Amino acid sequence: MKRTITVMAMVMALTMSMVSMAMADIDGWEANPGTTVDNGALTMDTRDAAETPLGTSFENEDYGVAGEAGTSVEIQFTFKVLEGDARCDQGAPRVFVRGGDEFVFASGGQDSADCPGEADPSAEPLTITGEVDGGDLGHVGLVFDNTVNRSLIEVTQFSIDGVEILVAGPTSKDDCKRGGFADFGFDNQGRCIASIQANANANR
Repeated sequence: MKRTITVMAMVMALTMSMVSMAMADIDGWEANPGTTVDNGALTMDTRDAAETPLGTSFENEDYGVAGEAGTSVEIQFTFKVLEGDARCDQGAPRVFVRGGDEFVFASGGQDSADCPGEADPSAEPLTITGEVDGGDLGHVGLVFDNTVNRSLIEVTQFSIDGVEILVAGPTSKDDCKRGGFADFGFDNQGRCIASIQANANANR
């Protein structure tokens, strides 16, 4: 199922900044406790209130992309609820983009149609698409801070202005050899191979 949502601007402080960052699995991106990155997908789990008292998030504090005034930037993500009522009440999964002190959100939905009760394993993933005014993209990310309906979701796609953020990484040294490192966005073979070990350590 795909739905387009008009993004509304809000001035607020992002509560996730109060939670210490856990690990960086994709260059420049950080996963807070409760979020796990595994080969091109995110698992965001807020079921443990002690581990995720304010929810969880996946953030880049300095995305560093200069936009152009008068244009718009598309942000999109696809997720599926694996357990719980993640899309109900405040704190539904959403993308945020910060410009100055202003956060702009593309929400995972809180309409009655988006609140099906317990997760349905047969349900199609939900794709959320929104647009933000052109301008410098600084602090951006995915946040899931529904502490009323603590849930487990899987995010399988996340893009900003057509650039895919969740790209499956190398799983073996052979993937990095003979120029293969470039296919995964690395500058050289050594960094590509090092990422395999880093991911293995992070997921222990």
